[in-house]
Amino acid sequence: LVAQVEQTFKPIASRARGSYSAECIITANETCPFEDMPRGNITAVFPGEGTRCIFGTSPPYLFQVIPGDEDKLVVHFDMGGACWDEATANAGLCLSGVAEVPREGMFHTSDPANPYAGYTIVVVGYCSGDAFVGAVRRDWLVPEAGDVVQSGYANTISVVKWVHANLGKRRLKSLILTGSSAGSLGVQIWAGPLLRHLKYESAAVIADSFAGVFPAGVQGRQQLGVGLCNTALLTEIMQEACEAGTLEVQSVYESTMREFPEVAFASIDSKIDSVQMVFYEIAYLTLLGSADYTMSPEIFAAKLAIIYRRYNLQPNWISYMANSRNHMFLPKDILYHTRPGSTELKTSGLFKYGLELAASVELTGRDTPLASWLPGPPPGRAAPR
Repeated sequence: LVAQVEQTFKPIASRARGSYSAECIITANETCPFEDMPRGNITAVFPGEGTRCIFGTSPPYLFQVIPGDEDKLVVHFDMGGACWDEATANAGLCLSGVAEVPREGMFHTSDPANPYAGYTIVVVGYCSGDAFVGAVRRDWLVPEAGDVVQSGYANTISVVKWVHANLGKRRLKSLILTGSSAGSLGVQIWAGPLLRHLKYESAAVIADSFAGVFPAGVQGRQQLGVGLCNTALLTEIMQEACEAGTLEVQSVYESTMREFPEVAFASIDSKIDSVQMVFYEIAYLTLLGSADYTMSPEIFAAKLAIIYRRYNLQPNWISYMANSRNHMFLPKDILYHTRPGSTELKTSGLFKYGLELAASVELTGRDTPLASWLPGPPPGRAAPR
């Protein structure tokens, strides 16, 4: 199972710290203003005080800005796995340093085929292993790591403050909130606070490749343990569920959909997402003490469908499901080649370690390319706010 995850994260971990076109450190005398950043290039911003990555030996926390038009903004929650106990931290299931985003997919802002070409993109860095909501010190023993602190909430707050100071005082023509993998969970929780505090004519929220298929009963316990209940992210009703240990990310996402009926909410997933399946298995093994050998591609697809049926009750939610095992679409060039039913699904050698193989289930509906679908329904369904 760990080997499956390493195939996804090792190439990304090699980009940690990166080689940026520009860097800026926020201090008492330096605010890192947007207007000073080179358009189209990546500027790394180090917010400093109160922010950090998971380990004491990790590099400093940073977020990335790709300047474009000032009235069109994408706030993207980056990927990077998750660590919820000593075992997963030692297994390296979460990035411990912020990775430079690749200049492909949605980040290739000069590509006319990119639905977000010309947008300013702010990438919320991720190196805390807590889906952007952590506020807790851990007593885990991780060799050569130093102290272990999950501070995703404080890290994200530093980005939100910069966005508000530099881009939040004007009414945005278009606001797009996105997240991939762990960032998908992050954007589902942070969408409400961001929509409440930014001004926009149209807006959309897009959760890419992590719908939250978890073993029954573990979500609430994990939200409580990571410190989410000690943040200011939740509404009163969601806060009560958090403190009771019953909060689910799906409930937060649904609540935000209802609060903002003028905003379009979207989910992008593969019918058989290999990484989501592996994390389900690891969560089952580490949190419940046994392996769930009943998990199969069909069962995963069925569990995903249950979540989608919940969301489908909301008139402002739409979905895009690919007949694929791919994990993440927005930050990769597969964005430009994805269609719901045209991605070949191979079952031979797909999963190991007790995961059952199964044939794919046929998809029905329009075979619309993902890159063509994104600039259509999502932002177009929002009204001024």
